This record gives sequence, C-alpha cells and structure tokens, in this order.
Amino acid sequence: MCAIKFYYRNVAKSNQKIEIASAEEPKGLPVVLSRSKVEKILLSVKNYKHKLLLSLSCGAGLRLSESIAGKGNLKPLREYLMEQGRFKNLTEEQINELQDWVNTRWKRCLDRAGNNQS
Repeated sequence: MCAIKFYYRNVAKSNQKIEIASAEEPKGLPVVLSRSKVEKILLSVKNYKHKLLLSLSCGAGLRLSESIAGKGNLKPLREYLMEQGRFKNLTEEQINELQDWVNTRWKRCLDRAGNNQS
C-alpha cells in the first residue's frame, strides 16, 4: 500500500488524494491489569504451582496467552531473559542468582504440592 502511494505521489506526480482500503484491522493495545487486580487474582489461586507460574508470568510482563503457549516446556532463565531486551544488562552472576532463586521457589512449590519431581 505504501509503495503504491509512493509511486503515485513521487513517480507519477499525481496530486489526487489516494485512499486504499487496508485489509488489516488496526490492532489495539493489550489489556493491562492493575496491581490490585493482579494481587486479587494471585490471592485467589490456591495451588502453589499455579501461583508460582502466574507470579513469574506477571513479573516478567507476559500476557496469559504467552504463558500458556509454553505448555509446560520450561526453558532456562538465562535463555528467557536474553529474549527480553530489557534484561540484557544483567551480569552472569545476577542471572545465576535469579536462576537459583527460581529453582528454590519451584522446588518448594513442588514439595508443597506433593510432587517431588525436579
């Protein structure tokens, strides 16, 4: 569409107004929950695994669809953080500390849920 407008304005030197219908619907911004709504959701969850998943997802800025898309395929925290542009300033030591913290919390949640898997 931009190429057609460019052609008519700059190459053909046409002064006519060019209106071309777009096939795409403009995308709106995603819905962002307030802190109080997120807190209410987290307090309503009783299962420790689910609470941890939701807490980590919300903390990482993921939407529900992005959280579900993994379908249980856990990837190392380092890999996830490097995909997120805002975490590129973290040092290896900081990433390792975060990974240890997540592993500890995950193990604690699994133990509370009665599941001794790693």
